[in-house]
Amino acid sequence: MGIYLCGVDAGDWGDPEVYGGLAGALGVELGRRGVPAFGARAGASVRFEEKMSRPIEGFEALCRAQAGGGEVVDALLGWDLLVPAEFKGVFELSVPAPYSEVTAVGSARGALEAARGLAVRLGLPPQVPRDGGNLALTNWFDSEEAAAAAVSHPGPWAEDLDTAFYAAVHLRAAEHSVRWSCPMTYS
Repeated sequence: MGIYLCGVDAGDWGDPEVYGGLAGALGVELGRRGVPAFGARAGASVRFEEKMSRPIEGFEALCRAQAGGGEVVDALLGWDLLVPAEFKGVFELSVPAPYSEVTAVGSARGALEAARGLAVRLGLPPQVPRDGGNLALTNWFDSEEAAAAAVSHPGPWAEDLDTAFYAAVHLRAAEHSVRWSCPMTYS
């Protein structure tokens, strides 16, 4: 069991039957904050989907232990919808999210900055997939290749693969969101 962190493609984001209410409410709130709207780019060559079923407590503790820990927690764990727009903190929209009554919205640019810091601190190895498609990270962290990388590139990442997994997922999700102007959400 578990939930999935997924990129929302341009067709779904623009479909009033799928994300119309959320996209509209987000557009209004971003405008109110003076943040330029983003347009989900059609034709992303790589889709993003990762299964979030590993224990997350180590990752949460790592986020809290960073300088500005509350901001890091918000940037990486405080949202239901991650968008490729620049703003501080997290804000709520009165539109239900899949797992809550409101949708907490975070900035992919803020998440990217926080995730890069964690990746450096953990020393994520170069073998961690960058654009491997759906479940690339989930499959890699469960593979013998990850075990081999732990031997060839030892470091803090190899001491807790669950924490390293979440650091890698959040890094790649934020990169994907910014690169493809793609919202990210849980399903």
